[in-house]
Amino acid sequence: MLHGQTIMTIGEIFDFNINDEVHTFNDYPQGGPPNAIRMKIIDKHFSIANDTVFYIRSFNNYHTVFNPDPTPHLDYYFNAYIDSVFYTSLNDNVLCNSSDTTCNSIVDTTICGIVTNGREYIGPEEYYSIIYGKGLGIVRDVYWQDPTMVYDYKIFYFKKDTMECGTPDLTTSIASNSISLGIENIYPNPFTDKFNIRFADDIHSYNIKIFDLKGLAAYETTVGHCKNVVIDKIKINGFYIIKIESEDKSYLTKIIKK
Repeated sequence: MLHGQTIMTIGEIFDFNINDEVHTFNDYPQGGPPNAIRMKIIDKHFSIANDTVFYIRSFNNYHTVFNPDPTPHLDYYFNAYIDSVFYTSLNDNVLCNSSDTTCNSIVDTTICGIVTNGREYIGPEEYYSIIYGKGLGIVRDVYWQDPTMVYDYKIFYFKKDTMECGTPDLTTSIASNSISLGIENIYPNPFTDKFNIRFADDIHSYNIKIFDLKGLAAYETTVGHCKNVVIDKIKINGFYIIKIESEDKSYLTKIIKK
């Protein structure tokens, strides 16, 4: 039970700030090979009624697969992308309903000083537990049905403002969104009618995607063998995310139309 602890609301649990970072992994099945989901908040806004919060998130994930040939080793697979997510009914809580006799509120503890709430379901043939952290989202998610249906998702690092807890996973690859792809400048920022993307050379091809704050595609084009690209198709003022890809590399940044 929660021993008098205040049950957090959805708004308190999913209260991220821009540049907050969370690293999690999935131990499926237990003892599985290395993997990491590395998420960073890159934009945030509320609905007009302030009852829904929207986030733009950047991911740089990887997983590994055991390969016995020619000698035993791990193959690494990387995936960098952005998405959008929203949470509504921010004043509601996410724990058990009083009428649900199979669900017991659990967890009266903290993670690096941050309060957590949790719930669990114990059935005749399965077990389910989920734990939420204040401003961290889901910090633990465990499900068991039988030896072949088990997963254990857990947080191992987070950064909120100037606070850090745990050890970040710094495994890198050519899929990292910090690789610049030879991009010299994106200007002006903010822009009014158009902006430029200037590359260091003219020997590569690039796929350019622009998303609005809801994660919806606003513009996409593929260019090749040019050092300067002019984008003049964005008509609505606001914040946008630019994703530039070339071969197996990608780069993310923000731009503002005013």
